[in-house]
Amino acid sequence: MGHITIGRNYIKKSKIYFLVLCQMKKTLLIFLAVFYFGISQGATVYLHYCMGELVQMGMIESQSPSCDFCGMTSKQDKRKNLLRKRNKATKG
Repeated sequence: MGHITIGRNYIKKSKIYFLVLCQMKKTLLIFLAVFYFGISQGATVYLHYCMGELVQMGMIESQSPSCDFCGMTSKQDKRKNLLRKRNKATKG
């Protein structure tokens, strides 16, 4: 009387959905952990001033020995003090 029968097909589908849901949870947790770790480390922004004006800004410092905009080298600039490089660090 009142027995409920569940088909085998339904049980197979529910197991598959459960496994997919568990895999999605793991993937989401890994993604959030990596995202949090990246945000908590902070970032550094490199600013390059030429002739008193900000001319370049980026995440990677330029390694060239001379200014990309006026061509002045750091040795020439020691006398005139026109080129400046600054680093601004942010902590998470």
